[in-house]
Amino acid sequence: MPMRKTAAGREAMSGLAAAGALAGLITFVAPAPAGAVPVQLKQTYSCVFPLLEADPVTVEISTDMPAENPVGTSTGALRIHSVSTVSGRAAEGLATVGGVTVEGTASAAVTVRTPDGPLSLTVDNTLRKTRIPDTPAPFTVEADGQAPPLSFGSPGSVAFEVTGLQLRLTPRDAQGNKTAIDTFESVCTLDPPGQNTTLHTIKVVPATPPTSPTSPTPGPTTRAYTAAGSTGIKATGGSAPVQGSYTATYTPQSGKEGSTRGELHLTSTGGPLPLFGFLPATASYRFTPQGQSSGTYSDTRGETLRQPTVLTVPQVTLFGLPVGGGDGCRTTAPVELSLAATAAEPRLFKGSYTLPPLTGCGFFNDAINAAVGGPDNTMELTMKQG
Repeated sequence: MPMRKTAAGREAMSGLAAAGALAGLITFVAPAPAGAVPVQLKQTYSCVFPLLEADPVTVEISTDMPAENPVGTSTGALRIHSVSTVSGRAAEGLATVGGVTVEGTASAAVTVRTPDGPLSLTVDNTLRKTRIPDTPAPFTVEADGQAPPLSFGSPGSVAFEVTGLQLRLTPRDAQGNKTAIDTFESVCTLDPPGQNTTLHTIKVVPATPPTSPTSPTPGPTTRAYTAAGSTGIKATGGSAPVQGSYTATYTPQSGKEGSTRGELHLTSTGGPLPLFGFLPATASYRFTPQGQSSGTYSDTRGETLRQPTVLTVPQVTLFGLPVGGGDGCRTTAPVELSLAATAAEPRLFKGSYTLPPLTGCGFFNDAINAAVGGPDNTMELTMKQG
């Protein structure tokens, strides 16, 4: 059935989406590190949604971050708090479509500019459920998120820039049910585009040499990488580009080898998915880690990476129109993604995986499942440290 949207409803969705997601922009889960200084960033974003209007939202982010950090030393975990104010007309519009609370997730784009090159991170956050005022009035949205600590290989300046945002929001009525607008996604952009994006700049200084003539046994080291490559879905007969991030902690065991623990996050803008064997549909993919990855590393044998993950198909389109997929369209069991890199090509990871059956993909679930599921799918990723 076609869904009617009022002007108030359109304003509510755009304003609330930007505010809620930006409130949960970045939050780390430990006390501020020693030598930290208070920092703040104020930004305005604009979010545009299908059939909905854009609405500016101002966000204030505050935290404590280190002023200096030695080369090769972890920055430590940080805690960041964000508060956004939503307009009264947004509250009125939400009431129009039956909204009483709103919840969802946000993926913030953060660029870390290091002396060795930029590092792109995607910080996923779960927003706090927020109640909409009974009488239309401005209200605030707060949230917390999480991201890994970092270490840097060269001295110089490291700037943390907040550059973008992607939202997935669900308004609910008084009984906790979804409203007529269901769950929607949007990409938000800085508006105006020339405003400040730098949250903080850390000065990376040379590491202090040990005072003892005996070198201590090295401890665990955490490193963050950007990941880019492709995945081949055998059942579709095609491949799709993938990108994301990999954060791993390397723990020495003997000599120049040891074990790894971390998380691998991947998304794909899409690839071919022939429905019923001949309809030229396309699909986007998202790999969400289920727990930590495990692996080994060695100067002579290379590195392995095993990540249990769930494959989600956010959208399937046919002739440009959505025909299936969604956040609930996912594998019925975790995918065992196993990758390996050789000592000769230490940053090129290759491997294969089997896709369990999909569920929750809508009317064409069986056709989508037949076009995607099965063994002998491939993955090839190039990891680049920031």
